[in-house]
Amino acid sequence: MKHHFFLLLLLPLGLCFLGCGGDQSYVGGKVSFSDGKPLHLGRVCFVSEKGNYSCKIQPDGTFRMGSRNDGDGIPPGVYKVSIEQASVPSATELGPDGRWPPPTPLVTKKFTDPKNSGIVCDTSQGRTFNITVEPPTQEELDAIKAAFEMGQ
Repeated sequence: MKHHFFLLLLLPLGLCFLGCGGDQSYVGGKVSFSDGKPLHLGRVCFVSEKGNYSCKIQPDGTFRMGSRNDGDGIPPGVYKVSIEQASVPSATELGPDGRWPPPTPLVTKKFTDPKNSGIVCDTSQGRTFNITVEPPTQEELDAIKAAFEMGQ
């Protein structure tokens, strides 16, 4: 009898856990360049009125979005998408002026702003998204170098 009473006490708790996360959608996919090579680092960011969510891009270009932890899902909806922190060190030593050169971006600047990236994902319609990005233009790289050389 004690066991049945204990199980009855646990039943509502178990139902709560079954219901928790029901408003979350699994969202994942891959970020790659138009030539098919994966973007091997950075963060994918989903932005909407429901909230902002981001997750780490894995070395193979894959990602799994989460609201609390990578992969636990996000609320269904329409999200604008951007890529952040996708850059690599430009040098392994300080420059002659004692400063580190700015990191070299791996994606063109438009992909770093969800308003301008042109990437929109509707997580109520799909769960897996293949995101294609482009590398920075030579003009963008030259502007970064010029700004650094001017001390900005």
